[in-house]
Amino acid sequence: MLKCLLAVMLFTALSSHAQTTWTLQQCIDQALKNNLQLRQGELNAGLSENNLLQSKISLLPTLNGNASQSYNFGRTVDPFTNSFITDRVRSNSFSLSSSVTLFSGFQNINNVQKAKYTHLADQADLEKNRNDIVLAVVNGYLQVLFAQELLSTASDQVSYSEKQLERTRNLVGAGALAKGNELDMEAQLALDQLAEVNARNQLDMAYLNLAQWLELPSTDGFSIEKPQLDVDNVAPILENPTVLSEKAAQTLPEIAAAEYRTKGAEKSLAMARGAQSPTLSVSASYGSGYSDARQQLKDITLTGVDTIGYTSGGQEVLVPSYSSTYEITPFSDQIDQNFSKAIGFYLSIPILNGWRTRTAVGNAKITLEKAHINEEQARNQLRKDVQQAVADATAAYNKFRASQKSTDALQEAFRYTDLKAEQGLVDAVTYIETKNRLAKSRSDLLQAKYDYFFKLKIVDYYAGKPLTF
Repeated sequence: MLKCLLAVMLFTALSSHAQTTWTLQQCIDQALKNNLQLRQGELNAGLSENNLLQSKISLLPTLNGNASQSYNFGRTVDPFTNSFITDRVRSNSFSLSSSVTLFSGFQNINNVQKAKYTHLADQADLEKNRNDIVLAVVNGYLQVLFAQELLSTASDQVSYSEKQLERTRNLVGAGALAKGNELDMEAQLALDQLAEVNARNQLDMAYLNLAQWLELPSTDGFSIEKPQLDVDNVAPILENPTVLSEKAAQTLPEIAAAEYRTKGAEKSLAMARGAQSPTLSVSASYGSGYSDARQQLKDITLTGVDTIGYTSGGQEVLVPSYSSTYEITPFSDQIDQNFSKAIGFYLSIPILNGWRTRTAVGNAKITLEKAHINEEQARNQLRKDVQQAVADATAAYNKFRASQKSTDALQEAFRYTDLKAEQGLVDAVTYIETKNRLAKSRSDLLQAKYDYFFKLKIVDYYAGKPLTF
């Protein structure tokens, strides 16, 4: 039974990992789910969210409860009777205290606003990291597709060389060609086989790079779906870079993060200036206590009559004498009788504090200016990146079209040379030269094709379009 259970678990684990094909969206979802850098960003956003909550709660009054029990030995003052005693005294005290700041130059309110903008900036940074990972996965996905087609082209070249080598051997055997043609073709076949091995290695490395972005433990059983990627015959209509950069500035998180940090710096400056204002606060307390040194009368007993003097007529003046017994005042009675209440208002006016407040204001102004510069740099960099992206997409399309025309022409030239080679009318050197030119042109065409698709996705990213095929 145990063996069967282990077998089922192993099969399930292997089946879940050995997914036949991965779509681009599945790759993106996997990368966003497992990327450790994103998880760090989520934790940072969580910390700033906690700080924001704390800043809001700090506006509320404080409330603290206190309780104590103490023993005093020797001569001491009873805290509730204020009398000197030499016995051991046990005392308890209980209190509730509360305080709230009524005015402090709006520092607390500005601190809430600063914490809010810090949290928003952290969230924007997290979103930017997500976008960067998505772009990296898209690029890695396209590199795998490119390596697959490059391997297919390299395999075709091997097939061409094998076919031509067989034909050349037949012609050499018939005496139609010299032995050197056969040797040239054998050398070319070896070069093509080496190119095929290199292309296969490139594909393996492309898969490895993509798998690492997805945080997969290995590339075993990992393959991607091959979408239909066709380039339109008409050049793409791209938005004006100025319009596109303005649109991107309203949606991209990196610009939002810079804006939030500028607003946070403004609130920091307001907090620093608020420290120059007086601070008014109020506090209140309510408490009671108990002491075992506090006693109350328990009983009075008549013990006799004492003479305290005589009248003018010679009669005795008598008074009764009593014996008194005492007991410790009960805990509940003392708690009820010892209640105390207090309320106080406190005003603090900063006069001279080592120039710290003025220095803090000056530093806050510098920090705000730096934030303005960083925001301007972010906008300028975005404008440059958008201009570069549009120019790159246009250039990539033009390069693809030129490569396609060159490949079509070389394909026709190779077809003509291949027909002549079947009849023994072309030597090995001419055939190899024509074939290699076609192979290089195909490689250039593939590179231009996938470079164009990636550059187009960069433009889509700035336009706020989904990064899918």
